[in-house]
Amino acid sequence: MKNVASCNLNLRFQQQGTEGPRPTEFVADFLHNLLHLDVKPILDRAHRTLRPRPGDGAPPRPFVVRVNQFQTRNEILRKARESPALTFQGKRVFIFPDFTAIVAKKRAAFSGVKKELHSCPGIKFGLFFPASLRITLPNGQLRTFDSPDLAMDFVKKNLKTMVDPQSV
Repeated sequence: MKNVASCNLNLRFQQQGTEGPRPTEFVADFLHNLLHLDVKPILDRAHRTLRPRPGDGAPPRPFVVRVNQFQTRNEILRKARESPALTFQGKRVFIFPDFTAIVAKKRAAFSGVKKELHSCPGIKFGLFFPASLRITLPNGQLRTFDSPDLAMDFVKKNLKTMVDPQSV
């Protein structure tokens, strides 16, 4: 499978079986109401991931949702990102882009670097598709890394010694 952006979403929420016999219709209504979308999204399909049903007390399997239009997918992700903590029936709801296993593994390799960056004042960063870390320095300079090792070296050598000018 190619590493291209897709119209798939990954939804993590609620108990198994509450979606009823029509999960695609349930998820479309759910997203429409949860995110206050102008129109109900058109979904090609929605289903739980194909792993075994979890036991009692275990987290439910996530939904994989195929959105008909890429723009609608992006609107859903934008509204989810801009909303305060999303909840449904008292439980947190998480909405993520759905990546292939290869892309997910490449992105996960940056988790240590991102953890370090959270402790660097004045630094902004983001992970871009498929797996490029972009760091914005306090002076506005941009640095982009495709390798987690090179990014970590940069952070340790250059950013861990920086002091945020606003904190002094």
